Amino acid sequence: MGSEAMIRLPLVLLLGGLVAACASVPRFPLRDPVVHDDDERPMAKAPPEYVSPFAWDGANQLLFRPVARFFAVDPAGPAVDVNSLDEVPDSSWFENRIGIRTWTPEEIASGPCGARTLDPSAPDGAWIIDQGKSDGANPGFRVNVAGIGKFMLKTDPDPEPERETGATSIASRIYHAAGYWSPCDSVVYVRRSILKLKPGLTVTDNSGVKKAFDEKALDNVLLHASRRGALVRMVASRWLPGQTLGPYQYQGTRDDDPNDVIPHENRRELRGARLLAAWTNHFDTREQNTMNVFIRKDDGAKTGPGFIRHYILDLGDAFGRQGLNLFQ
Repeated sequence: MGSEAMIRLPLVLLLGGLVAACASVPRFPLRDPVVHDDDERPMAKAPPEYVSPFAWDGANQLLFRPVARFFAVDPAGPAVDVNSLDEVPDSSWFENRIGIRTWTPEEIASGPCGARTLDPSAPDGAWIIDQGKSDGANPGFRVNVAGIGKFMLKTDPDPEPERETGATSIASRIYHAAGYWSPCDSVVYVRRSILKLKPGLTVTDNSGVKKAFDEKALDNVLLHASRRGALVRMVASRWLPGQTLGPYQYQGTRDDDPNDVIPHENRRELRGARLLAAWTNHFDTREQNTMNVFIRKDDGAKTGPGFIRHYILDLGDAFGRQGLNLFQ
């Protein structure tokens, strides 16, 4: 073989490899990118609430579903809810925020809360407690403030002062800036006299026992809370808009939602949420810490058509915490 042929052969092989490599890279489809997924088309009425059993969800995600997928030879493929530029459009699951423009520090700090926030300097008795907190690890109650709305107020766990209230306030803003529907969670310092109990309140605890939620029960909630002098540190979580329908699942679709047509395990935003959870060390990302809400077309109506929006909740376990004792 001549020297010229010896030079040409590697070049031909290299060119062939480059052509093969280029041919294997998918091209963007030649169509305008979808910027908004029309999955907020109204349905006639709200579907029934879904109740997520804690034990079953854990067993399903840790054991049954992985085994079923293995035997079904069901490897994960590319996400399907993307546009022609391989980007996620706005939807009832996700809204592009920092991905499309620069947000100011003030906008990120405001996050999902906007301008309507609680004023801890309001007059005595201005925050009406109209509901006790019936479940969860942290004690609390709901307040209804005229002109502002409803907020769930929760304290920190006794051995972890300021950790959870701070974590959920920060993480909710990170998730919101990234594009997820997250709650308005903010740290507030509350004086005891601003709270006023609605008469006759009761609450059912985790064991199913109904108890009065009276002044003594309120004092017990505040007893072990973090404090700044006489002020009690709590996190105020704004009540979500619309009608709550229970959690969403991380796989499959909801049969009674005609807008829910993409299996959740194939949604790019839910896959991306795993990376955000890892970055913020939000380990408690089970389905019980999500929420579907039915947003009605006529704001404030009790009945009528609407659509389902999907929230990520309970971000207080982000940024690390003490080890969980599952046998407490």
